Amino acid sequence: MHCSRIQSTLKHSCHYLLVLLITHALAAVPALGANIIAFGDSITSGTGSKTGGYPPRLQQIIERSGKPCTVYNQGVPSERTYQGIERIDEVLNTIPADAILIMEGTNDIRSGYPIQTTRLNLQLMIDKAKAKGVEPILATLTPSNQANSEFLIPKLYNPMIRKLAKDNNITLVDQFTAIEKKWPALNLDGIHPNDDGYFYLAETWNKTVGEMISPTGNFTGPKTLSLQLLLVIMLLFITFFATIGKKVKNRSYSPPLLKHIGRNR
Repeated sequence: MHCSRIQSTLKHSCHYLLVLLITHALAAVPALGANIIAFGDSITSGTGSKTGGYPPRLQQIIERSGKPCTVYNQGVPSERTYQGIERIDEVLNTIPADAILIMEGTNDIRSGYPIQTTRLNLQLMIDKAKAKGVEPILATLTPSNQANSEFLIPKLYNPMIRKLAKDNNITLVDQFTAIEKKWPALNLDGIHPNDDGYFYLAETWNKTVGEMISPTGNFTGPKTLSLQLLLVIMLLFITFFATIGKKVKNRSYSPPLLKHIGRNR
């Protein structure tokens, strides 16, 4: 009786968890692919580009790899981070996004705002995205030659951005390190990339963002990956107890059979 109850419990548990896995798998498959917001200033909007900057290039790269995706260009030229705070709610409310790519702060330096203000505003952007269930992905600032940015960006602002991503346990895309050595050939005016530079930014984004999108267009960001890990652990848990159930069955029925055979002899 005891063994039968264990087997019955395991059978019902396996059935329930199988239904749970199928339900999560179906719910995770979007109809039109992943939705990504590109949020920032003129470098996001594509100032100086003949092809729209990095957002359309990023979408093309991801789609050419067989992954359906839409990248929404929400860059505003000359925007400071406090202005980004003023409009990010509307952007998040308007676009049903899976992730938002945040690259902003260069104009704060040009306007003379303290780094603490930039950090606070970027933190607020991260908090607002998370509150909407949108995965924030932070990027370091690209090189600039104005307002002492040659020193401030690599020595102060980008280290702050890297730490901010770490403190919030979110993904960082290090655009500065990726493009720094090639910057002389990839910039238009010392601040904005040329078309080759924008393509390079898109490729750098893709190395991280592209890996978070499945062939079905499912955005598998850090949260979804954690759920998948949990489901794997649950399956291992079921397998472990199913093995124990078989051992209990063998121990329960083998001894009486052996005793019966012994008596007949």
